[in-house]
Amino acid sequence: MDSSPLRFTIYDRTYKRLGWVNNPRSADVTINHNLPSICTFALDEDHRWAQALATPGARVAVEYMGLDDPKRLVSGVVSTTGERDGAVGTVTFSVKDDKALWWELLGWVKPNGTLAQQGDDDSYYRISGTAEYVAKTLVTANMGHVALPLTVAPNGARGASIKVTLRMHPLADRILPAVDHAGIGLDAYQDGAGVRVDIYQPTDRSGRPALTEASGIVQSGTWSATPPTVTRVVVAGPGEGRDRKFATVQDTAAETQWGVSIEQVRDARDVEDGDPQMEQTLIARGQEMLDEGAAQYALTATLAETATFRYGVAYGLGDILPVQLTGAPVITDRVRSINFSLTPDNGFVITPHVGVDDSIERVNAKYLAALARGVRDLKVSY
Repeated sequence: MDSSPLRFTIYDRTYKRLGWVNNPRSADVTINHNLPSICTFALDEDHRWAQALATPGARVAVEYMGLDDPKRLVSGVVSTTGERDGAVGTVTFSVKDDKALWWELLGWVKPNGTLAQQGDDDSYYRISGTAEYVAKTLVTANMGHVALPLTVAPNGARGASIKVTLRMHPLADRILPAVDHAGIGLDAYQDGAGVRVDIYQPTDRSGRPALTEASGIVQSGTWSATPPTVTRVVVAGPGEGRDRKFATVQDTAAETQWGVSIEQVRDARDVEDGDPQMEQTLIARGQEMLDEGAAQYALTATLAETATFRYGVAYGLGDILPVQLTGAPVITDRVRSINFSLTPDNGFVITPHVGVDDSIERVNAKYLAALARGVRDLKVSY
């Protein structure tokens, strides 16, 4: 197969660069927004780099070379599977995304303390600020617990403000989907002789004309629209009886648009009485409930690249795009994943997916299952 737009750079376990692979038998790379990305590629067993890639600790960094400036896609440690069928066998290599760090690094109650100093069942590590500040501070505070050469990029204070509490939770367990709603993407990638932890901020392209089936860009998809489940929230704050503090939040626009008025209560007893930010916190809790129960416009769409719609130029991972399926309203959603496929039959194909696609969920099943197992409402025991 001729050289492809994908370049696989090979490193040993000490991050020493060994060489490149530009023409694998096949390759399949799916980069995911706020989920670990996935990469597999196949070589003949007698390929010059097959043995080095099969050595424990070998690493690969994958780049897309189809632009003036190469785009980093995924990097990480390699696992190997061999298969023989004829004179020359095939070896398939899978790359564990460095971004998996967000799902594997725990947030300690007292990051600088010993296990005996982590406090009782009611002890938590609490932090608030912009999504970027919170995410990077949590990694910085806890990365000393793992034997990895990590660096954290400087804080740029990007993303909306969030609040997080942890007690030995995986970081992604507690900061997703808050950082997703705040408009940033979690990242980690090989940089020099180690892994650099960073975030990226996707572009909101919702103001552009909607992508349609008639344009040839939208290949298939589904959509749905459902009314809100709550439009008014009574937030019950700290205090007892007549002394209890309350706040109300209302979505008048939704009530006017849908002709409904639905009231619910949100318990916020954990907010500290006397906190100068108490009222704002109560209102924020109510807004969270309104957001969770807002009208839902769900979209899944598979797109195709054209001469004018190209990765790295017209869109990127996590970008918000307007899409209009035939008979549907214009719905905006994120580019949740982008697949880069190289096969002998079809050559090189890039396929972006807007919204949550079922096939991508299946591919990421083990990560989603691990995330679900890690969810804890109030506390973690150990």
